[in-house]
Amino acid sequence: MRNLLIIVVIFISPTVFAEKCRTESACFKPHITWKWDSNYKLYDVCSNYASGHWKYRHCRGDAQRLFKQKCKDAKKGERVTDGATKKLHERDVKIYCSTFRP
Repeated sequence: MRNLLIIVVIFISPTVFAEKCRTESACFKPHITWKWDSNYKLYDVCSNYASGHWKYRHCRGDAQRLFKQKCKDAKKGERVTDGATKKLHERDVKIYCSTFRP
């Protein structure tokens, strides 16, 4: 009798191991919107969601993290650049480094 070698290849889709969202809020990624006035004060942050809605609260929390990172980047840019680019970074520091509370 001949030796027979059988190789079984099992293909497992990566989506099998991907985290599945049990609720809508678990995988929600908000679209953060904002404006600033002539005094570089932020307003209308996450105004695209209804105030008090869970999506609004998630958006405001993510916005706070985003503005903190933008502030950090603007301060770094302000230190290492000069000329017109430095003025843009100075403006961004005024906008994003002011106190924002969600």
